[in-house]
Formats: sequence, C-alpha cells, structure tokens
Amino acid sequence: MASPSRILLKVLCLVSLDEKSLSFLKRIGTYEKRVLAGFVVATNEQVKRTAPHVHAVVGGTALIRCIKEAANAPLYPRLKAKLEELAGK
Repeated sequence: MASPSRILLKVLCLVSLDEKSLSFLKRIGTYEKRVLAGFVVATNEQVKRTAPHVHAVVGGTALIRCIKEAANAPLYPRLKAKLEELAGK
C-alpha cells in the first residue's frame, strides 16, 4: 500500500466531486494525517458533501471566480460574501 504522504499528493490531483473521489477520501481519512480537499468547490452543497471526509475544504475555484467577476468593484465585500455563502452562513 502507498504511504499516506504519497496518497495525499493524489488528493491534489482530483478534479471532480464524484462518488469515486468521496470513496477515496474516506479511505485516506483512516491515516493519521490531515486531509485538505478542493474539487472545483464553488457551492455550499459541494462544501457539505466534502467536509465530512476531510479536515478542511479549499474553495479556491469559488474565490478565483469571485475575483474574476469583480472586475473593478471592491473585492473584499465580494470575497467575504462568497466565503459566508460557502460556509452556509
């Protein structure tokens, strides 16, 4: 079996939040390592599906989209609102 650190590198390569990805997260969650996951996370629903299987959900895609859509508008309020939306607040 691959070492936990090698498996964690594979998590970074996942690009979708399908059942195969969730099954993989469940399996590596048995190791005594912290698992962070970002799967093109852009919605609260995706955060909710991923969160039970990892220590942290990385919503980079949602934030990048938010920045692109902001154009010249003030960025901080938009990012704050997006993070609150992802967190379900």
